[in-house]
Amino acid sequence: DLRENSPVMLARSAWAGSQRFGVSVWSGDTSSNFNSLRQQVRAGLNMAMSGIPYWTTDIGGYQGGNIDDYSFRQLIVRWFQFGAFSPFFRNHGRRGANHIDAADECGSTNGSNEIWNFGQEAEEFIAIMMRIREQLRPYVMEQYRAASERAEPIIRPLFYDFWKEDDAAAVED
Repeated sequence: DLRENSPVMLARSAWAGSQRFGVSVWSGDTSSNFNSLRQQVRAGLNMAMSGIPYWTTDIGGYQGGNIDDYSFRQLIVRWFQFGAFSPFFRNHGRRGANHIDAADECGSTNGSNEIWNFGQEAEEFIAIMMRIREQLRPYVMEQYRAASERAEPIIRPLFYDFWKEDDAAAVED
């Protein structure tokens, strides 16, 4: 099916009216830390409410993550959990590593982004999220269609669907 295999234009920036072109925007080179992950949730919701439904983040953040560091492994699992429910599911980043000559293995991006390099425990949790995302494929495609045909945001704040609930408007992320 051509619609499912259509190319995607991934851009670093967008402006009012960019949604006409079906461009997917990513949030740029974010840092690999929990604060950046928290900011990405809000960034994605704000992008969607600005009329640009196709948005993504660099799962794990782009810079500063060491694949051998336990806290980074926790972070990347959480980021995969968020990414699995985002419009585009994309792992990308410049990683550090202690156990390999990263430049030789991965070129200019340093440490590997393959899930088995994040440790067995992280790999197991990430694989679960990858399977969930694959199971959601029909739903995700339906959301893409709704975005294209009716300008519905793919990810959205609670108040969008629960506009009669006062408490929904107070939830920021």
